[in-house]
Amino acid sequence: MKKRYLIALIVMLFTLSISYKFWLIFKTVTSAKFDFYIFVIIAFVSYLGGLKLTDYLADLKDIEHQSRIEISFVLIFFLILFIPMSHINKDIKSNNENRNLAKYKPLFVEKYKLNYNFGNDFNNWFNDRFNFRYPLFVLNNRFKLIFNPLLETKDAFYNRKTNFFGLKSHINYDAKIFTTELQNKAGLNLRKLNEFCENNNIKLYILVVPYSEDLYIEKLDIKKNKTNKIDSVISSVQEKAGIKIIYPINELKEAKKNGYVYYKTDHHWSEYGAYIGYHKLISEIRKDFSNVPIQKESDFNISYNTKICSEWDRNFGIGGTFHSYFPYLENNRDKILDVQYKYYDNKNKNLLKSEIIDLPKKKQKNFYYPNGADLRVLQIGTSMNENLLEFTPYSFKNLKYIRINGVKGIPNENEAFKIMKYHKREILSFKPDIMILCLVPYNFYNLDYMFKEAE
Repeated sequence: MKKRYLIALIVMLFTLSISYKFWLIFKTVTSAKFDFYIFVIIAFVSYLGGLKLTDYLADLKDIEHQSRIEISFVLIFFLILFIPMSHINKDIKSNNENRNLAKYKPLFVEKYKLNYNFGNDFNNWFNDRFNFRYPLFVLNNRFKLIFNPLLETKDAFYNRKTNFFGLKSHINYDAKIFTTELQNKAGLNLRKLNEFCENNNIKLYILVVPYSEDLYIEKLDIKKNKTNKIDSVISSVQEKAGIKIIYPINELKEAKKNGYVYYKTDHHWSEYGAYIGYHKLISEIRKDFSNVPIQKESDFNISYNTKICSEWDRNFGIGGTFHSYFPYLENNRDKILDVQYKYYDNKNKNLLKSEIIDLPKKKQKNFYYPNGADLRVLQIGTSMNENLLEFTPYSFKNLKYIRINGVKGIPNENEAFKIMKYHKREILSFKPDIMILCLVPYNFYNLDYMFKEAE
């Protein structure tokens, strides 16, 4: 009988020592203080558990022919329970999942107030941080890759059969974009921008780049809401703005028969797709400025590469956006990069002078090309401009590109679209003959901020 209590005491001390270690780790990531009541509960429960364990072991011993394997299994099982808590991840964000990890929320939110959701909160916190979570995360996704052809996160899809990636926001547009209110606001602000340009002798051209999902939805093998026709939205905004919107959807659909106009593992158009967009854009500009040269494919050295050229830094990889949502597929890059993309290198590249500026609240590229039309061009917009810049600088002598998203010191895209707040002086000092505003359909949401807090 004394041995029974001694074993129970040993179990209690072992449990308390492990709990103390867990509390020390716990303390480093939270502001938790030692709770005497919880200590008593753990001690009491572990002591009773020890007594119960000795009873169980005694019963096993008394049963004739009972295998010792069962005894070993019980002991190993309880020991294994302590492995997940032996090391707690202290990171704020999981780069592998592109999300913030759950924060610890205490049992007592204030001095005498209970957090009645403590069980769920603690479960979420522990599930995000327990020991060996990442290897299990990778293993789980390996199984998904084997058995499920369509991988899915909260924001993206990846079809492993076609190796095609898509963003959910590009597949089923937010219902707001189909409202008259949003289209009125977008059209009004584009009208105001056009008036600003006319008042300063600037000719405005608006280029809206389609989404890859609108051209390659079959590659994802998922249903797209057919009522969400973005073409009608563009027509509506164009009517309200009183200025033509260049939307090369038909040209890209025709061109995709000859090659990929978008990358399979990135949301940007490929250089081939940007070349098609460039031709459509310059063809419109030539209606007003007939002296603007348009680059032919014969003006470029054409090469092919399976890798994706990233936007700002122009480095090659599997696709920056894709990698942020499915980083664990990096090891499968040889299977994923299964397409030869067309890349363009102008034969007179040595004549092009360029300057790159990447500062807080200022992200620009400046170009000078002596063989271009004697015009000053301001190209402004989002990252879809980057591949377009493989072509537009060769049509004009002076081209200034202002990037308005992904800029240091500007926290979000709505703030970035305050063009008159951040870039009005730059525009007026540059005195462009032409302004090219290059956007994607989603940016119709952001246009409402264009003239807010203008100087």
